[in-house]
Amino acid sequence: MLKEGAAAERLLADTERQAKKQERDEERQLAQLDKQIRRMKESEFDAQATLDWKSKARKAENMARVRAREEEKMEAHEKWLAQQELRQAARAVQEERELKRAYRQQRNAAEAEFTSKLWTQADELRSTAEKSATLLPREEVLKLLDIPDDTLTEMKHTISRMAHDAVVFDRPAYNAQFAERLEAIRFKVAGAAAAMEEAVQHKAHDFINSTNATDAYDDQQYLMRLAWFLNDMKDEVRALHDKTTGVGKRIQSWDIRNPEKMSLTMSLALDGVTDNIEFRNKFLRIDTAKLAYSNTTQACDALAYMFASNIHPAYESLAHMKDVLDNMSLVVNSVFHDDPPNVAATMTNSTHALLNMAYAQNLAYKNTAQMLMSELVPSVMDRFHCESSGSSASSASLALAVLAAVAGWVSL
Repeated sequence: MLKEGAAAERLLADTERQAKKQERDEERQLAQLDKQIRRMKESEFDAQATLDWKSKARKAENMARVRAREEEKMEAHEKWLAQQELRQAARAVQEERELKRAYRQQRNAAEAEFTSKLWTQADELRSTAEKSATLLPREEVLKLLDIPDDTLTEMKHTISRMAHDAVVFDRPAYNAQFAERLEAIRFKVAGAAAAMEEAVQHKAHDFINSTNATDAYDDQQYLMRLAWFLNDMKDEVRALHDKTTGVGKRIQSWDIRNPEKMSLTMSLALDGVTDNIEFRNKFLRIDTAKLAYSNTTQACDALAYMFASNIHPAYESLAHMKDVLDNMSLVVNSVFHDDPPNVAATMTNSTHALLNMAYAQNLAYKNTAQMLMSELVPSVMDRFHCESSGSSASSASLALAVLAAVAGWVSL
């Protein structure tokens, strides 16, 4: 019985061990199954994530391609626009070249016309002054020629002898060759004066047409171009002075064979008149920088100051210059009024040429002033409404008053 009880206990113990082992195996299998399930779920998530990433990558790639195509289109359009601008610029440059070429071809003819007209006007002014038949006092003649009395007496004696010899010996006057050489130089002086007048007139018309016919220039750009034009105008005036100054000193080198010294003396005296330091000091000191950097509200003030301080005084000096030239035209008749007519006629060619050259310069400046006042200034004032601008009303009134004064002189 004892053996049977022990066997039963062992059987029960083995059964319990088997049950526990089976339970552990089942738990292990369940754990493995759970682990496999978790792995499967994680694998499914990773696959979905991979699919999402790939989809996003494809979308980004497509968007990048779209942006690249748009950028290529924009770049191509910009290149096309640049090419169009280059073509337009090249066309504009070509048109400008053609205009300049046409202007150069016309300029010689225009300058020749200006020269002829200027010389005719100068000769008329001198002739009108001479025909006044006014006799200057001897003291006035000495002052104009800037010589002492004994020098004038000697000049008069020499010229009287030359005129007498020309009649007695039936030969041209000794100063005939001098007069011929002077005739050559007078064309250069008159041509220089005509070139200045034509150039300024052309540039003024070009400025007015280019700035009024288009809205491409704002007020600041307009003032800048106006300053450039005035600087060009000053350069033209300076160039005329450089070409025509010192005629007396220039002819002094070939005056040795000319026994009469009145022509040279008058030429040196006329140099002092045509140099006109007051005119150059005023006109060439126009403050174009102040005008260029003025704003719209300051434009009228700048113009008023420019006319009152520079242009008006400069051209007033030309009126004085013409008065002196009118008196110089009376010198020969005043000196030889008590001599036979042929004595004064001996000096006709040389003195007329010298005086006409001086009158031509005066006329060129005057005609330039008339163009400036009658065409350029109204255009500028209309642009900035100087006649009715609020803060600049007083300055505009001053400018208009100055214009009226100068216009009154240039119309004479």
